[in-house]
Amino acid sequence: RALWPGDGIPEPALLIAAFHTAFSVIGLIVIMPVFDRFVRLVKRIAPDRGPDFTKHLDPTVSRVPALAAEVARRSVMDMAGELVAQFQYMLHDSRQTPAFTRLLERADAGLDEVRRFLSKSSSPDAEHAERHLSVLHAIEHLERLVERMREWPAAAAQGSVFREIAAEVPSVFKQAELWLHDPSADPGDLVERCHELSQAVAEARRAQREDNLRAAAAGRMDADLVLRRLDAMRWMDSAVYHVWRVVHHTATREAGRRATGDDGGGTGEHG
Repeated sequence: RALWPGDGIPEPALLIAAFHTAFSVIGLIVIMPVFDRFVRLVKRIAPDRGPDFTKHLDPTVSRVPALAAEVARRSVMDMAGELVAQFQYMLHDSRQTPAFTRLLERADAGLDEVRRFLSKSSSPDAEHAERHLSVLHAIEHLERLVERMREWPAAAAQGSVFREIAAEVPSVFKQAELWLHDPSADPGDLVERCHELSQAVAEARRAQREDNLRAAAAGRMDADLVLRRLDAMRWMDSAVYHVWRVVHHTATREAGRRATGDDGGGTGEHG
């Protein structure tokens, strides 16, 4: 029996389908032995850029102040979640890889875009203005966190107090990371936990400063090492503070009201 209808001459559609099927099968047979190497080549040529931090920023939404503040908040939370995850990872491996550098560059660009998006939205309504203000506060603190992450302390400057604090951070920051990636969830006690961690780091920094300076004055510690360790603790204090404030300003207003503290600046935010 003929495989083709009529007088045995194949129809164009069937011929095209057969060609494409044969092409796909032959291509699969050819590439399978070198598939892993092919994947690595593609990754080098076009590395994964990670999540799109500004996917929520539809220009038409900026005309509705309440929606504009919410989509801007979600964009900020997306960035904060990735940065907090990277911060936890770097507590164990502080190498500044190309992926790390790209993340900070994307965060910088994303924060600029969110700010421009919000500049197109304004409202005389006090509640809308307050939400807008909270997002701007969060952007400012996230920008400072990006700066701190670029200045990660050298391993030699991380003394025992620094390492003790570094061991305590992940339990709180993991909760922050999970919530930042789920904006509709209830933050629960997260704002309070971040605040308590920030206060604990500030107290540890002050205690270390007094102990280390006395040790240097008595000749028990090298003065240069003391200064580097104090700088490292100021860095940790500042970084944890900014994460707390980002969480505070992006959490629900009920959660925000339960947290205390203001938006003071400088390194060693707590005095």
